[in-house]
Amino acid sequence: YYFYQSDALNTNTYFNKVRGLPKDEFLQRQPGVRVGGPVVLPGIYDGRGKAFFFVNYEENRTPRTITTNSNFLTPQAHAGIFRYDVGGGVIREVNLYSLALANGQTSTPDPTVASLLNDILGTTSQGVVTPLAGNFTAQRLSFQQKAAGLTRYPTIRGDYNLSTRHRLSGSWNYNDVVARPDTTNTRQATFPGFPNTSAQISDRYTFQTTLRSTLSSNMVNEVRYGMSGGATQFSPDLSAEMWRGAVANTNGYQLGISAAGITNAGSGPGVSAREASTKFVEDNLTWLKGAHSITSGFNYTAVDVWLLTQTRVPSVNFGIVTGDPALSMFSTTTMPGSSAAQRTAAQNLYAVLTGRVSSISGTARLDAATGQYVYNGDSRQEGRLQQLDFFVQDQWKVRPNLSVNVGVRYAIQLPFFSKNDSY
Repeated sequence: YYFYQSDALNTNTYFNKVRGLPKDEFLQRQPGVRVGGPVVLPGIYDGRGKAFFFVNYEENRTPRTITTNSNFLTPQAHAGIFRYDVGGGVIREVNLYSLALANGQTSTPDPTVASLLNDILGTTSQGVVTPLAGNFTAQRLSFQQKAAGLTRYPTIRGDYNLSTRHRLSGSWNYNDVVARPDTTNTRQATFPGFPNTSAQISDRYTFQTTLRSTLSSNMVNEVRYGMSGGATQFSPDLSAEMWRGAVANTNGYQLGISAAGITNAGSGPGVSAREASTKFVEDNLTWLKGAHSITSGFNYTAVDVWLLTQTRVPSVNFGIVTGDPALSMFSTTTMPGSSAAQRTAAQNLYAVLTGRVSSISGTARLDAATGQYVYNGDSRQEGRLQQLDFFVQDQWKVRPNLSVNVGVRYAIQLPFFSKNDSY
């Protein structure tokens, strides 16, 4: 079978139209095949009436484009000119570099920040630039980027009659998701061609097998074993080299230029992964005795979880902190008619342009193998929860119009513990 969806009959969105962008592409292709029947190997094995199989495989392929909106500095702000509205249609401006020079503060652009801002400016020809109403610092770049998603769904089931009284069955399902850097839960490029992008990868599975035994004409026993799980990885392909490449080179740091009211060069340096898996074993015995249908058995469940987080590079935050001598530059004297919010915005723009660092954040984590701290090392947490249940239940047909269900269950839930706890 084959399912196909196309954007041929879709109209363009309102926002794409007003920005002069073409219609986003959206295609979905879903091919698949299924087959089942008795297991027959000509000349080797004939499983008719004894062994059976079922196989289903399908894929979901979604090539598409999405529209991304990012903010970058206006030409005046890029040159260090801060403009602000004092009301009555009057717009004033202050040259932040000249102001800093007059006050003995840093009055030249930071070379790393300047290079990054120039790289951002160089991407604006690949999209549509629109002004932001009432914003004299930033303008918007709207551009389209490719998206690609691929999900595979294989499923297998088998049944085997061990004898006329015993039947063994099993099934396995797998879900393989590869979400490219422009789909949900991934990192998209904030500017065309910027390297800080990554994918989401998920591998999820379920498996169960059952042995059903007819012990007598009125007694049936069923044993089951099953498990489910699969890791989900967010940005596993994110690497520190993305912050040191030919484009958007920030010397191995995530620069917080968003302090100036614009979009960072990437969504962030953090990566993570997780998995919650479950295993269970259960046995149910059903006994029909006269007007009674008695079921008894037990169930054991173990739930395991692990979480992994890591920061690829440290982050640099820009700003003018309390006590910084540069604070005195921004006043109603140097910025007549300005509000407190406007003076704060001017401070933040100046801090970004000149690379004035307010903080540097990173992580130091204990390595499980060595017991030593590792700068920007990974953090892995593991835990387990176990439960054991015993039960018996009687469905008693007292009269044709009256049934009574009576049962008791005893459950033991062991304490949740981490990997460092003893089992």
